[in-house]
Amino acid sequence: MSDIERQNTELEAIPNNIPFFAFEGMGGSGKSHIIRALESEIAQDGFITASYKISGMGTGERTDWLRKIKEYRTHLISTGEASEKQIQDAQKDRIFMLGMKHQMRKMMTEIRERGNLQLILLDRTPLMPWVYSISTEDNSPFLGDILRKGIDYAKKLHIDTQYLFDISPETAYARMIARICTNSPRPEEVIERVCNQIGAPSDSADTIRAKTLHLLDENHTIVPKSAEGYSFISFKTMINERKYFMQAANILSAECGTRLVVVNAELQPEEITSTIYKDIKGRMVERAT
Repeated sequence: MSDIERQNTELEAIPNNIPFFAFEGMGGSGKSHIIRALESEIAQDGFITASYKISGMGTGERTDWLRKIKEYRTHLISTGEASEKQIQDAQKDRIFMLGMKHQMRKMMTEIRERGNLQLILLDRTPLMPWVYSISTEDNSPFLGDILRKGIDYAKKLHIDTQYLFDISPETAYARMIARICTNSPRPEEVIERVCNQIGAPSDSADTIRAKTLHLLDENHTIVPKSAEGYSFISFKTMINERKYFMQAANILSAECGTRLVVVNAELQPEEITSTIYKDIKGRMVERAT
């Protein structure tokens, strides 16, 4: 059996009566925080659930290894030392696709082994690699292939609903910067450094600074994160991602029949969690009748 045939068999082995609820959006939009809160709420109501990251790099021995390869390849491309194959692999987004394949297989194996899950929360969708690719290089000749593979994966999952977290780039950056500034005696220096690094326009940099300082002053529940834990993409790329996440969500709806709910991620986490959980419970009732 070929790798493709084995991959299709693994995906088809998942019962399509288990609803998948996917969460998508830019870094800093709060997806992971809301998923953790929802898992707790869902468990308290007696549903058996699990969450899985299925796109992006994630963490783990295999994905950490892939991330190092990607970082080294990016370095070679930036210095002009990359081979033609390395440049082409970057355009094909092979690292992201390999990471997603590994995450999907791991998830499918665990779902089959547990056998008692009633609903599943997905951190991202299989179209994330396309969003990443088109946001950074919209003239890549491989975008069509990346999108097609993402759609094929999504069709196998039978995703019930996608919650798209929409947020301004300024708020997203402010949340990420605040997490690396929680223990910093000079947060303004960190804010300025990151704003310069991402190439934020002056008015956006001012907004990011004000939002970050407000979060540090008012929010005492910020979970600290090391600066190494973030790879700050450029401001231009973040703007592109916001646009293409919306486009990808509409493609997912058209191609796979996935229901789309756009979430105002500027709201307080408690309000977002409550609204989404009410929606999930409503979907579960509909499926049971």
